[in-house]
Amino acid sequence: MRRIHHYNALIVATALAFTMPGAETNPAKAASDATVSDGTSSAKAAPSCWAIKESFPASADGLYWLLTTKLVAPQQFYCDMTTDGGGYVLVGRGREGWTFQNKGQGTASTVRTTPTGPAAFVPATLTASTIDALLNGQSPAALDDGIRIRRARDAEGATWQEVRMQLDHLTKWSWAMPGGIWLKSMTVDGTNYPFSPLSQYDNGTTRDANPSGWNNDQRVWTFQWGPHAKKQGFSYGSSVAGSNTSTTYLWSHSTEGHASPFAQVWLRPKLTDADMGHTPIPASGTPASSVRALPSNTPQTFQWGVTGVVKPGAPSIDLDNLGVDTTAGAQNTVEFWMKWSGKNNQMPFGFNNYSLWLRSDNRFGFNSACGDNWGVPSTGFANRWVHVAAVFTNGNTASNKLYIDGAEQSLGGNIACNNSASTSARLSSWRQDSYYGYSGNIDELAIYSGALDSAAIADHFAIGSGATIGAYDTAVLAHSPLTYLRVGDSVGTTMADASGNNRTGNCISCTKAQSSALVNDTNKAVKFNPSLDPDPNNVSPVYALQQVGNTMFVGGQFASVKNGAAGASYNQKFLAAFDVQTGAWIPTFTPTLDGAVWELKASPDGKLIVGGNFTSINGTSNTAGLAAIDPTTGQVVSSWTASLAGTRFLGARPHVRALDIQDGWLYVAGSFNSVVGGPSLSSKSAGGLARVSLTDGTPDPNFSRHFDNTIMDVDASADGTRVYTVGFFKFNGANGFTMTSPSNATAVLDTITGAPVPGMQQYVPSTGNTSRQWQQTIVEYNGNTFQGGSEHNFAKYDAASYSLIRSHIGWFGGDYQASTARDGIVYASCHCYHFSYADSTTWAAVYNYSQIDNVNWLSAYDASTFDRVTDFDPNWGFASTGEGPWEIEFDSFGCLWSGGDITKGGYRNGTYDWLGGFARFCPRDSTAPLTPTNFRKISNSTTTVVKWNAATDDSNSAPRYEVLLEDRVIATVSGLTYTVTVPGRYFVRAIDAGTNRSASTAAVTIP
Repeated sequence: MRRIHHYNALIVATALAFTMPGAETNPAKAASDATVSDGTSSAKAAPSCWAIKESFPASADGLYWLLTTKLVAPQQFYCDMTTDGGGYVLVGRGREGWTFQNKGQGTASTVRTTPTGPAAFVPATLTASTIDALLNGQSPAALDDGIRIRRARDAEGATWQEVRMQLDHLTKWSWAMPGGIWLKSMTVDGTNYPFSPLSQYDNGTTRDANPSGWNNDQRVWTFQWGPHAKKQGFSYGSSVAGSNTSTTYLWSHSTEGHASPFAQVWLRPKLTDADMGHTPIPASGTPASSVRALPSNTPQTFQWGVTGVVKPGAPSIDLDNLGVDTTAGAQNTVEFWMKWSGKNNQMPFGFNNYSLWLRSDNRFGFNSACGDNWGVPSTGFANRWVHVAAVFTNGNTASNKLYIDGAEQSLGGNIACNNSASTSARLSSWRQDSYYGYSGNIDELAIYSGALDSAAIADHFAIGSGATIGAYDTAVLAHSPLTYLRVGDSVGTTMADASGNNRTGNCISCTKAQSSALVNDTNKAVKFNPSLDPDPNNVSPVYALQQVGNTMFVGGQFASVKNGAAGASYNQKFLAAFDVQTGAWIPTFTPTLDGAVWELKASPDGKLIVGGNFTSINGTSNTAGLAAIDPTTGQVVSSWTASLAGTRFLGARPHVRALDIQDGWLYVAGSFNSVVGGPSLSSKSAGGLARVSLTDGTPDPNFSRHFDNTIMDVDASADGTRVYTVGFFKFNGANGFTMTSPSNATAVLDTITGAPVPGMQQYVPSTGNTSRQWQQTIVEYNGNTFQGGSEHNFAKYDAASYSLIRSHIGWFGGDYQASTARDGIVYASCHCYHFSYADSTTWAAVYNYSQIDNVNWLSAYDASTFDRVTDFDPNWGFASTGEGPWEIEFDSFGCLWSGGDITKGGYRNGTYDWLGGFARFCPRDSTAPLTPTNFRKISNSTTTVVKWNAATDDSNSAPRYEVLLEDRVIATVSGLTYTVTVPGRYFVRAIDAGTNRSASTAAVTIP
């Protein structure tokens, strides 16, 4: 039986006086009793469309006013009062181009006023916070009807499909549907299809629900797809065709099918006034309320920035005008001999974005600039001559072939994207930049158009392994290579082309006259011995930020300072100074460094301490990797000396990656063998971790630990008893010290001796691949540690025991890279984007999450609950190379700075603001307006009006005003009066653009 709820306008609410201390003994009527909650006006707002339909069955489809406790003030929404008995509220609609962002799309006005038709094809959605308020805190997974999706079935919009998605679990509303919200079941036009719990990533989630297992009109998928021009929607399977006309209800970009229909998203929360718990307001009124203190979502517009990247010196041989076939599906073969040093993360050969990569997880194969590697294990390749023949297929890595020592290999690994050969290539690295330089020898490079057959490749290996002089080059030339560099044939830096096609190579800093791969061959090989930055794949211009006085110092790998997107550039590498408020460059600060700056710290006495992989600052001795400089002049502070010594890895300088100051010590972490400092230049052996005096740089002789690999971050505890380290390390056998608590990527050490703190649990990696378990950032805050790193994890640990409390996984994108904490919130940056999964601990198979939210390079987390603080959702463009922010830092004005490969700021007037490597997010307004004054009633023979004097707000903008009756808001107005139609106790308060609310006035009673 349908339940009918009537609101009796005559019932007084005397009993409500006992629900709140301070309420009047005999209050007037509650607003719900004094008005009819039919949704026809803001004063008559109802808690849900369903409640209106239940109480007023004749209600038609259209606009209604709704109010829940969490919505605070009435708003208008569009209600479907027909389907399945009615009571649905429209939360989004559109055709192609859904962004699926929790910040919403379009405006709430366009959602409610244009619910359907071609004018509604451009997607518009309510914000996630508005939808949560409509649910009044109810979990979306608890909705009886789930998510209702109404999709057009034909181009004219004459017939429709009804889909119901019952969520498996979700704590609050999220538009991150392409992230894969798990479903219990899906109903299509009345037929229910259950899904196995957490069955698989696609066929049981909002990313891709295909209940019948067929690629037909029952399929609903939401993710980006290249043939759809990456425009998202609620797409059908391949059996439904569409077109690219402005009026069709079934859209496709071209002839790819899988039409994206015009679709509406509806919810049916069954809320009544009894569920709201509106509490009578005391006669004295309501207190002020303000939003949580957070950075604003749009960064400040800066005129100045930094630009360019000073690339590490990677010796190479550049090849141009190769004549390779670049058409789709075509193949080209690259053949050479290599004697590899064994150092990973290197490319012996590369086209632009298409290379042969010796990856850090001990694999050798094809890479297409997406972190992928389609190849074989590299075990046994090092320190011997290996014959390599690689067949590159344009646009189809899966069709590639790899031959090692004449034998075709069975390929495996991962393929993340596909690229094509380019007319330019490079031996040692690839042509898009100078990173991933190869360490070792290469000889006899030949490039062919087409796929060289397996018999020829086997023949070349056999001949090259023999001792017949001249036989190898004859065999190669018989197959008409596009170019053939015997490598030893050179004049100056020019490598001759033995093919006769005059496609010579340009030798850049490579070492010639090495022993040939071929026996008795007079054409010598070349050697590549790159001197690289510690992380050659990192190409962000900004790595470090630090305020001293009124100056923000910016460090990194940038080449110059730039005055706007189209302005002049100035030669100031690696370290520059900017006004902390205006962002203007300070041209008098011009220190000279010869390497990247990775970390900056301000000492208590005002010095700027600089760490990185430079060998000197201003040519001053004893400034390798670490120095203190005057923040005004840029000169080295002679009274403070601490520098690094000892190369730990082939071709890498000793370097500082992280610094921390605590109790008179500077903790120094990175990759180095010793620290030399103080007035006497005393030396302390230290395998990547040491501490030195803040007074003069003298190393602590009693504190150091030897790590087997680079430390990426260090944080000394606030109480001075511990030092937390994270990095690439796994274990260390030096000095009888083995890290077993924990052993991988994280170590908790005693600050007096450097010994491991006993009883610490193992950090929980997000992957079982031990080569991908590094951590890159850590911060201790309020008795917990927060850390993140590889495979997209950011987690909270109990500092006392190091037991895991909660974890978040980011996807797509990559690692978490920096973190900081302030005002009960932990901030973290990553080169991840799209989605964040709360409570998952695994990647890439993401399971057992409680919530999916969007992530856009920067995130905020409540330090107590470790929930995402989704009110901070930066409005800025993607970074230039996808690395994201490598540093985040608050200034003294409460503004959050972020530095990395950042080029796009806020979106204004159809374009993104230019940013030069760093952004500044200043605090949003979190101050309530002042209370309106002189609140009074004015009556005449026909009307009664309440009136008040204007309130002021710190934003210097006129606030609006909320009129309250008894226990709720009944109207929001811009003026200073409100006409009363119902007797009762009235209040008024100011609300500003940031939804900060003043304290209300005291009650004025209208009899």
